[in-house]
Amino acid sequence: MTAGWKWIIVICVYIIISYLVNDVDAAIISQNSWFCKTASKVKCVSGCCVVENSFEKKISQNLKLHLFGQENAIDMISKAFKSRNKKAPLTMHFAGDNGVGKSHAVNLIAEAMFKCKNGLLPDGLLYIRGEHFFGNRDIEADKREIFSKIAEHLSKCPKSLIVVDEVEYIHPQVIAGLAPFMDDSLPHVSFNGKTAPTHEATIILVSDFGTEATTAGMSSSQIEELVAKDCLKFWVDPKHTHLINHIIPFMPLDKSAIKELMEARLDNIHEISTITEDQITRVDYNVDVLHWLATHAIERYNTSFGRGAENFFREAVLSKLVQKLEMEEEKPACVAHLQVIKSTDKLAVRLQCKEQQKKDTKIIEEETEL
Repeated sequence: MTAGWKWIIVICVYIIISYLVNDVDAAIISQNSWFCKTASKVKCVSGCCVVENSFEKKISQNLKLHLFGQENAIDMISKAFKSRNKKAPLTMHFAGDNGVGKSHAVNLIAEAMFKCKNGLLPDGLLYIRGEHFFGNRDIEADKREIFSKIAEHLSKCPKSLIVVDEVEYIHPQVIAGLAPFMDDSLPHVSFNGKTAPTHEATIILVSDFGTEATTAGMSSSQIEELVAKDCLKFWVDPKHTHLINHIIPFMPLDKSAIKELMEARLDNIHEISTITEDQITRVDYNVDVLHWLATHAIERYNTSFGRGAENFFREAVLSKLVQKLEMEEEKPACVAHLQVIKSTDKLAVRLQCKEQQKKDTKIIEEETEL
């Protein structure tokens, strides 16, 4: 074997090992990349790119435009950022059932705070998945792992957004290891001979705590009180209960909120699918279509959660449009028409396509069978 081939083998092995190490680490700490948009003005310090001109305002705008059925949560989050103590970390706990918008809210906040970089958020976001720490594990080792990850991150980016998702999967004693980063009396933490400032960080815990309270039809004040008790019981040391500045309950979506979600998806179909504007220029529909989609989404998944509504939209609308477009060899510009056939209670999906090399208009129709 020649020296050249030996070097090639060494390099290949190195690349494979690096990939595996990074892949394992990505299961623990990952960057959200599915919603990123480039911010116009940013300020970069040590690899942490933060949007200038008060990102707090942009956070409120993002939430109001793209988070449905969570008006109380939007108001609480917006006020939390506007009133934050500049000399202490901002800490929040998003609580509620799965699929109601908690993770989506985190995405919208991150999008407002940071500049996108090659389709990915920069190092300002640190995302920790609780599922990684689930099971019979070494508690002290997990505490050290989370502590070192956050400390290292803050040493590079003091204005980080630290997200700990799926808190319910993490042992309470491991969660207690977050206390030094959330204590407003500690301006920094020490690790490996270095210091990491904490007062500019934003820390958000995400969990399904308080699900029973949010689905019991109580008043908002009662729900907030019960959710707060549920969340605070998770801290093993009562002294740590004050470390969360804001506990924010997320409610199940009602029918009007699901209609809003469906309307947003129809109006922005190019942003949520592989369909381009050259393929479908617009989608025409009426209020009957929104009512049909919301009603059948709730019936199909026996739930009023956003995740089920998203799944139903993909089944009832997106999949049909994609199938019809695949039949068009010329990939012509089309207008999609949606209409409810009341006699059969089905949704008619109609494409009106103008082929580039023909002057005539081609009509394709199908009733959605569900």
